[in-house]
Amino acid sequence: MKVGDKTYAKGAQVPSFALLADDGSTSSLNWLYCGSFTDAGNLAKRRDRTQTPMQAAIGLFPNFAWCWPINRRILYNRASVDLTGKPWSPQKAVIEWKEDKWVGDIPDGGWPPMATGKGRHPFIMQTHGLGALFAGPPDGPFSEHYEPVETPVSMHPFSRQLSSPCYKSGSSDMDRLAKPADPAIPLS
Repeated sequence: MKVGDKTYAKGAQVPSFALLADDGSTSSLNWLYCGSFTDAGNLAKRRDRTQTPMQAAIGLFPNFAWCWPINRRILYNRASVDLTGKPWSPQKAVIEWKEDKWVGDIPDGGWPPMATGKGRHPFIMQTHGLGALFAGPPDGPFSEHYEPVETPVSMHPFSRQLSSPCYKSGSSDMDRLAKPADPAIPLS
């Protein structure tokens, strides 16, 4: 299969859900996980805590495990910048337009900022591209965000609840998990 300038051999891992085709040339059991396991290996097993200073200001950890979609950590992250691509809150920047590219998180839609004349509104899953707190099912506003059970942070930056209160843990040797912010992650 050829996508752009790159040719993928039969049996190669599809690196992004955007490359899945409906013509039978690709397959995926669950498109949400497409890109989490590539020819580079199981990206969900990564435990790299390195961050740029910009990423460290909000605890982004872009190389710790893998995040759907395409390892983007914050959905609609382009909504955190003004029309020129500068962060509304520079001290807590998620993404920023610098030297004709986005830096920080992986952009939710790679278009340039709106002020360039080539941009698009940040809420790419909405037809009009604008945000809506009460949209879709009558469930109310966005739900709480929880960190995964094994997380590199010790405290939730947005609330007192770190992980989902509904999570049920096991106690066998196979269920051993590291405590939040444990420097020994991963367990061996």
